[in-house]
Amino acid sequence: MPQYTLTDFNTIMFGKFEYTLPENINNIICKLQEEVNLYISSTQTETPTTYEKPVKKSGSHYSHKKSGRSHTKQVTDEDWEAVRNPVPFKATVIDKKEGIEKSINDIRVCLNKISAKNYKSQLETIIENINNILLDNENKIEDMKTIVKAIFDIASNNKFFSELYADLYKELGDKFPEFNSIIEEFLVQYKENVKEIVYVDPNTDYDKFCNYNKSNDKRKALSAFLVNLMKKQIITTDLLLDIILYLQGLITKYIDEPNRLNEVEEITENLFIIIPNIKAECSSLENWNVILTNVTECSKLKAKDRQSLSSRAIFKYMDMVDKLNK
Repeated sequence: MPQYTLTDFNTIMFGKFEYTLPENINNIICKLQEEVNLYISSTQTETPTTYEKPVKKSGSHYSHKKSGRSHTKQVTDEDWEAVRNPVPFKATVIDKKEGIEKSINDIRVCLNKISAKNYKSQLETIIENINNILLDNENKIEDMKTIVKAIFDIASNNKFFSELYADLYKELGDKFPEFNSIIEEFLVQYKENVKEIVYVDPNTDYDKFCNYNKSNDKRKALSAFLVNLMKKQIITTDLLLDIILYLQGLITKYIDEPNRLNEVEEITENLFIIIPNIKAECSSLENWNVILTNVTECSKLKAKDRQSLSSRAIFKYMDMVDKLNK
């Protein structure tokens, strides 16, 4: 390990030395000077390359001994004026939400933060905000729709907490009847959304292809949410079976149309999420036998016999049959 004497320290501290800045650093400095509008006089164009060190004199005072050439720059009156009167800073203005808008925003925050551990506290905060919305509010139905939409949007982005969001919806529906009357509108929207599935080739537009996959993931999470809503008796078994029959009707139509391969696969994925998970609740219902028959028939189809049917979709139906027979 190297050792240093007191003389070495004095030499390092007070001895003069030269250091030349790399050219790229000089360029950065010049660029910064331009950015802050500090222009160096045209008669002085050198960039500082030598630094001064204080030289110790007798007594307790220090003076500066210059090494090499002088690099003092002449700054014009205009330069100093720019420093004294800089361009006024424009602070970012954040819109402050108030009243109903703030309450709805607070509900969204709670929905995003909710977990099994903090469920009760977040539920209380949500209820408090809903009560604030309902007080002297002429547009409470529209505002309740906004809240329900927020729950559906967040539930469709988080399949993992699907059952937790269903529990939340049930408790809110028990306390606020408006929730139960609004939900059917969102079931209609779910069916319409399925009809809007349009495949995007990644080689044609990769960004749109990513959005396509994101929409598919949201739809599958929403399908899981609907299953849990039915299990919590928030929506009836008849409503969910109606959705299943609607999706199966689209499958029957699409497999005989050209360029529907991806739509068929995506709808099949959603049926796979719903049907096997509601057997216990729906197996005694009349329409259940119709649904089972449709699944069995699709599992026996041949891809080569249909315009828009893949082996992947057929295997999915076979898996469904296996799950339903257990």
